[in-house]
Amino acid sequence: MSLPVVPTECRRFFGLVAGLSGALWGATVVSGKVIVAVFAVFATVLMGFVLFFFRDPERPIPEGDDNLVSPCDGRVIAIDPAPDDVLGVPGKVISIFMSVLNVHVNRNVCFGRVLQVDYRPGRLGHAGKDRAARENEQNRILIQHPLTRVAVTQVAGFLARRIVCRLKPGDTIKKGERFGMIVLGSRLMVWIPDSAIISVQIGQRVRAGETIIGALN
Repeated sequence: MSLPVVPTECRRFFGLVAGLSGALWGATVVSGKVIVAVFAVFATVLMGFVLFFFRDPERPIPEGDDNLVSPCDGRVIAIDPAPDDVLGVPGKVISIFMSVLNVHVNRNVCFGRVLQVDYRPGRLGHAGKDRAARENEQNRILIQHPLTRVAVTQVAGFLARRIVCRLKPGDTIKKGERFGMIVLGSRLMVWIPDSAIISVQIGQRVRAGETIIGALN
């Protein structure tokens, strides 16, 4: 089982909110004041939202070394031709949009070895727009699978303020293993060669580590 990828500052924030909630409920019992109870309720609701946002459910990982699984929860918004400079061969890119309500943990699309992790600063426009793939802050991971190369790009959106990636060049990775997250929704792009078979279509809902989005040949 891979380790959680929740940023340290988010864990600290949850601890702060949980402590505040407990303190306010204690103050409510002691003081009996309605206004203190209102603040206690607000703090408890906020604590629940943090738990919901950073939820990390287990997923059944499909068997098959050549299968590619979705790197995130969300909806497929585009399947486009990919420039040769990403994989070194003609290919396609599958774009998946994550809303603020989706599980935000990202998972490896296949097994293999990490060749490169390339972070690029940029703007924080709406991740669902086509220009986001070119202009937004992003992090691209190039992976060497035994059959070919695959790439995954994490793209920040206008609400996102943190791209988390635990991978580094030389790492050996497993399919479906947690590797990062993007805080507050965004977009992930999977770059595959033309020889790969795509198993999803535009508009389809996918789940990280569980939905098969394609197969390598």
